Parts: sequence; structure tokens; C-alpha cells
Amino acid sequence: MSFTSLVALKNKLNNKHFLALAGNIVMSGIGILTFGLILRNLSIADAGIWMMFLTATGLAEMLRSGLLQTTTIKFYTGADATKANNILGSVWYLALIITALFLLLNLFVFVIVHFLNAGHEVVTNQWTIIINWFGITLLSSLPYSLAFWILIADERYDKILWIRLLNSGSMIIYMIVLIVLKKMTIESLMWCNFLTNCLAAVFTIITGTSRLKTFLYRTKECALELYHYGKFGMGTTVVSNLFSNADKIIIMSMLGPAGPVALATYGVPLKLMELVEMPLRSFVGTGMTGMAYSLNKNKPEDATYTFKKFIGMLTFLFFPLFIFAFFFADIAVDLLGGGKYSGTEAANIFRFFMLLSLFYPFDRFCGVTLDLINKPNINFYKVVGTLMITVIGDILGLLIFKSIYGVALCSAFSLAFGIAFGNYHLRKHLKYKFKEIISIGFLEIKNLINKALKR
Repeated sequence: MSFTSLVALKNKLNNKHFLALAGNIVMSGIGILTFGLILRNLSIADAGIWMMFLTATGLAEMLRSGLLQTTTIKFYTGADATKANNILGSVWYLALIITALFLLLNLFVFVIVHFLNAGHEVVTNQWTIIINWFGITLLSSLPYSLAFWILIADERYDKILWIRLLNSGSMIIYMIVLIVLKKMTIESLMWCNFLTNCLAAVFTIITGTSRLKTFLYRTKECALELYHYGKFGMGTTVVSNLFSNADKIIIMSMLGPAGPVALATYGVPLKLMELVEMPLRSFVGTGMTGMAYSLNKNKPEDATYTFKKFIGMLTFLFFPLFIFAFFFADIAVDLLGGGKYSGTEAANIFRFFMLLSLFYPFDRFCGVTLDLINKPNINFYKVVGTLMITVIGDILGLLIFKSIYGVALCSAFSLAFGIAFGNYHLRKHLKYKFKEIISIGFLEIKNLINKALKR
């Protein structure tokens, strides 16, 4: 291959779409490897506790990012230097307030729990572990989160990849050391997670990636403007996170001592769904910034085309993944979790989730687009409806089926409501037809294949 060809190949690969997708593929691979190590080296009950801890901290993180991530992208993208400093400083200010409130709440619950448990165990160990680590974990992840939002707005997916590699890669190294030394426990895993967050935090502050110095340029007016825009997004994201994690919370709460085992089993197909989440996160991230730019430049037709293009491409991409999952689900479950999860509900639930994934792109882009066209309240109502259906359906599913199959089945009903509701309201503002989405998606996929073959 000539030098000119190498330069041309580098230029083709050095674009935001490829970097975003490559970054998510790498990180999802690391995430699956990390989860596999946890499943194989912790008991099923302890793996369930770890999943519940991630659910609790994830909910808090989603509240913080729900208020500020889309807000940062919308207001910071294209702003001049002075305005950008005001915006990022105000983002830091709001993020610190939210984190401080969580720390105070965690301290209050910590004191109450340890008072109740004095002399006898009222609150079980699985919950005390989560309470002990919740606040400091959320604090340690703050600079990393700020850097992530800013880099998305700047479309610096190369830097995002390196920071995420530092955070997740160091965690895998730490875990391997613990496994070799036979010191892998739920407590050592909590320490591992906290210390790797601290490492990423220090790195983003020292390199200036998190833009901590802009805190000095915060203004009350800017902070209020960001808050009033982001409050619906915060509500939407929190409810969305509750929606996606309601299954876990209800399983843990309704099944009592059997909850951690059932939750770990349910978590296996959820983690395997990274096959879908990898490209979905990438396309939503790049599509969101592209649509935001078009709308800010008063080019709604460009935003609409981006909307149709990404949904169509993802739908075509997910179909072969569904076929793969249908035939090889049992092998995938064994590879990830080992023999402990063979013969459980995990494989069939994975097949069912992959069938539903064919409708994920439209649902996800509906929500993002409603936010970008200044209709975050409609998106909020959408996710509230899906949450209500999920909670009621999960409870009925467990009561009727007496297994996590009932919880999985409920996902179809909540997804159907979200799609119908989002489509009804989005059609009032964007002109699109489903056949256009399919035809544009097919043409874009065809063009990508042709370009790849010409290389």
C-alpha cells in the first residue's frame, strides 16, 4: 500500500462517525469482559449486589447527566469563547450542587441504617454495602462526566476513547490482580471502581479536559437558563433510567433472598444487549450533535434527513444481529457467565430482547429529537407513561409467571407505548414517513458497503 493510500485511509477512518462507533465497540468489549470476570469470580448473589449498586449509582448519574448533558451540547456547541466559559462554568456549578445533595442524602441514610442495625441486622448486608459506597463513588465520577459531556459537544471522540480506556482499562487490570491474588470480593470490587474513577478524575483535571477552570466564569443568569432548559431533560432522563432499571429494582424487592440470584441471571442478557447498545449509542451521539447544529442554523430539513437516515441504518444493522442471537444465544450466555447460567432463563430472554431491538432506533431518536426541538416536556410525558406500564407490568408478570420471563415480556408493552406516543407528537413538527426511513436507511447502508468494497 502506497503512502498516499495510507494517508487516504487514515483520513477516512479519522471521522466522527467511525471514531464514535469504534470507541463504543472497544468500550462495550471491555464492559463485557469486565462483567464476565465479575460473573465468574463472584458468587451469583454478590454479582446481583454489584448490579444493584450500578443501578443505584446509575440512577443518580443519570439525574446529573439528564439535567446537564443535552443542555451542555445544545448551548455550548458553536458558542464564542466568552459564552462558552460562562456555560461550562455554570455546568460545573450545577453539577457540584446536585452531587452535594446526593452526598447529604447518602450521609443521612448511612446514619439511619447504622443506627437501625446497632446490635441486630434490620437492613440486610446487600443494602448496607450499596449505601456505604454510593456517595463517594458518585463524587469520584464527577470530573470524568464533565469531560465526557464537553468532548461530545466538541465531537472529540478520539479523546473520549482514550479517557474511557484509562478508566475502564485500569479497572480490568486491578480486577485481574485481585483474581490472581484470590482477593476478589464485593468489597474489593467497590474499591477497584472507586480508585479507577479517581484516576480518571485526576487525569481530566490535570489535562484540562474537564475544563474545571471555567468554574470561575459561572454566572447566576447562565446557571438559571441552563437549569430551566434542562429540568425537563433531567426528569426525562431520571424516569428513563427508572424505566430501564425498574425491572432490576422490582426483581430485587419482590423476590426477597432470591432477588440477587434472579437479578444476576436477568443481568446476563442485559449485558449481552451491548451488541445493540454499541452502535445505538454511537449513532445517537453523532446524530444528536448533527441535528442540534442543523436546528441551530435554522435548517430543519437537514435535521429531519439525519433523523431518518440514522433510524433506517440502525434498523438494517440490527436485523442480522437478531438472527445471530436467535441461533447462538446459549453459546453467548455460556461465554459470558460460564456454566452457572446455563439452562437458566438468560438465553431465551436475550433472544426476546434482540427481537425488540429492531424497534429501539426509532424509539431512541424520537426522544432525542423531541428534546432538540424544544419539546422536552413531551419526551418527559413519554417516559413517564413507559415507566408506569413497566412497573405495573413487572409486578403482574412476576405474580403471574413466577419468574423473570414475566418481567421480560412487559418490555414489549412499554416499548410499544413509547413508540406510539413519540411518533404521534413528533409528526406535528417533523415531516417523515416510515417508508422514507427504510428507503433512506437502505441507500445509506448500500453506499457504505460500496465505499468499503472500493477500498
